[in-house]
Amino acid sequence: MNGYSLREFFSRPLIWPLLVLILSVLIHDSFFRAHDIHLPKGKFSLEAKLLLKDPSKNKLIVEPLKGNALLTDFSGKIQITTAEPIPASWNAGDEFHFDSIKLSKPAHYQNPGGFDYRQYLYRHNIEATAFVSNLSTLHKVKDHTHFFVEAKNRFQKRMTRWIHRDPNKEAGAVLIAMVWGDESHLSEETNELFRKMGLSHLLVLSGLQFVVVAALFFKGLLFLGRIYPKVYLYGWRQVAAVGTLALVNIYLFICVSSPSVMRAYIGISCYLIALVFKKDRDPLNILFLAALLILILNPYDLFEVSFQFSFVSVLSLILFQPTFKNKMAIFFTKFGRFGNFAGNLVSSSLAVFIGLGPLLLFYFHTLQPHGLWMNLWAIPYVEMLVVPLGLAGLVLAPLVPGLAKVFLWMGLKLTAFFLTVLHGLDSFLDPPPLFYPPYKGELVLYYLILMFLFFRFSSKVKWSGVAILVLILVSEVGWSFGFFKPGNQFSITQIDVGQGDSLLLELPGHKNILVDGGGSAYFDMGENVLIPNLLYRRIPALDVVCVTHADTDHYLGLQTLLEKYPVRELWWNGFVSEDERYNQLIKSARQRGIVVREMTKGMKTKMDQAEVSVLWPPAGMQQKKDNNESIVLQIKVKEHTALLTGDAEFPSEASLVEEGLLQSADYLKLGHHGSRTSSSEMFLQAVHPQLATAGLKEGNRFHHPHPEVVERLGQWGIPFFRTDRDGAITIHFKEGGFLVDRFVGEKVFILRY
Repeated sequence: MNGYSLREFFSRPLIWPLLVLILSVLIHDSFFRAHDIHLPKGKFSLEAKLLLKDPSKNKLIVEPLKGNALLTDFSGKIQITTAEPIPASWNAGDEFHFDSIKLSKPAHYQNPGGFDYRQYLYRHNIEATAFVSNLSTLHKVKDHTHFFVEAKNRFQKRMTRWIHRDPNKEAGAVLIAMVWGDESHLSEETNELFRKMGLSHLLVLSGLQFVVVAALFFKGLLFLGRIYPKVYLYGWRQVAAVGTLALVNIYLFICVSSPSVMRAYIGISCYLIALVFKKDRDPLNILFLAALLILILNPYDLFEVSFQFSFVSVLSLILFQPTFKNKMAIFFTKFGRFGNFAGNLVSSSLAVFIGLGPLLLFYFHTLQPHGLWMNLWAIPYVEMLVVPLGLAGLVLAPLVPGLAKVFLWMGLKLTAFFLTVLHGLDSFLDPPPLFYPPYKGELVLYYLILMFLFFRFSSKVKWSGVAILVLILVSEVGWSFGFFKPGNQFSITQIDVGQGDSLLLELPGHKNILVDGGGSAYFDMGENVLIPNLLYRRIPALDVVCVTHADTDHYLGLQTLLEKYPVRELWWNGFVSEDERYNQLIKSARQRGIVVREMTKGMKTKMDQAEVSVLWPPAGMQQKKDNNESIVLQIKVKEHTALLTGDAEFPSEASLVEEGLLQSADYLKLGHHGSRTSSSEMFLQAVHPQLATAGLKEGNRFHHPHPEVVERLGQWGIPFFRTDRDGAITIHFKEGGFLVDRFVGEKVFILRY
């Protein structure tokens, strides 16, 4: 097969309603964004019904019951995170009374290239979040557990007990996850191991594994038919398809299903029903039908990464795998049936890799170089040995418990061996490198290139199209990396890290400084905000990371950043903290070979056309263990000056003014997020900035910025931008003024005077 022509591809009748539906969902989503919801202030009691639980993440999705006067305008769901494990006896449909609960708007960080978590929840009709530290404040008031759900829970518990009798708890947890999708027993170390190996998909009951299970059922029933071959005269394949459909439904009920499994179930059902009625089983038609049904049931599945991966993987197999197989046939046919199997495996892996690779970079910013060859042996090992043995144990458990235990024991031993191999490989394989995520336009160009390469065109059209698209793609990538831009540009970005500070300075000569990294005890700011933002901006390395002082909302996000991103120097104030995490940050930087410099008043660093001066703290200053230890930086680039004050408050400001260290600045990063104890009248008079910013979280408990500070800025005529309203704020320093580029809102040009 030499690939499809465009006419053949678009002649499938279901592709047009599918494209119309996809376009409609995209248009709807662009207009209907997450909106402001009026939530009750403070804590209150609540009656709610449990809709969904995720024990692996300690999350509950509940729907408030009618009758609460405080939620008259609230029609969505609530996502609750618990500090304690969720009891297995809690099931969907149960009703609960919350003694005390406080609702919050879903957190989100508005940065270029960032993940819009609030919009993600909004697509699932989740309009509020809450945290419950003590489950004793929740009381089940009505038990709606169905008999079949109760039977399912008892069966899963019994199987789990059997498996956990084995001393190798890690192997047991992995087998449970692989066979029926319960990830709650997996440790973070095991999850990280599979991520590093590029095998995370094996740890979940994915669509692939569900397809494998369905294929095992179908092949098993066909094999039974060989005992009495005459049954094939009476449509045994159709009977086997009906039997497989029944077994698949039972398996779906037993398992901890996920959206990807449900999508695989719909696709398999479409195929089996077509087989039963002897209808067209064209793979493209079945794929389009499955996608259409999935999106009709839940249009917002279009934005689910698992849906996109499932759809693109199968489409890649249909469009690209035959071409790869034909090209490699000369080599693999020499080895008979084994060669045919190996050829199918290699060509399928390559097809999925080139189809999914850009999406993996887009969402996860990494590609495991060893993931391709790891999957070549790991997928057959797991899907042809481990899963069938576990599945046999699952099927035989109610019928022949003794034999079921034998199969589970064999599955455990094979899983343990698999883990031993992975741990051995992990000891010498380097962690996967980070990659810049492709922009959406680059994704479109890439897939257009694949279309010209794998669809049927005349040789002239094919290679002309490829050449033109490659030229456009290379030019766009070169522009995004700044190859065609002057190297004397100066900009400062206040990154949205919620209630915290993080500022990126892009200086002439392609020098980059990151001042602070935000931080949260419940959220890895470095992993989820800073690194994606830096990669999106295509910044290859940070020349300097400056941590102004030891407050968690300034330094905690830097730990992961220092571990995963190239950093040449770390600046700090030299004060050892009572917070051991801060001290460990400095220590680990030294261990990684990063130059650590203690910065004090009077120190200056020349970086190309930029001069960075330290105005505070003075050398030998007695440790105050407060915000006035903050490093204060002044950056001068030609005629422009910027002042970054960390969390400096009145005492530091007064000293800077009295000692005559301040001069007029074009830009001021407000001290301590605009608190009442900073940005004094005399300080603003000395600096007289032409614009100011602050890093803030919407509705923060500190009530920053203080109204007095906002009023003071207004009296001085200083334009004020804030991350809680504007998202990430980038100030481009231009001749004659400043271009303020806000993530939320229009660009603003401010004239310099």
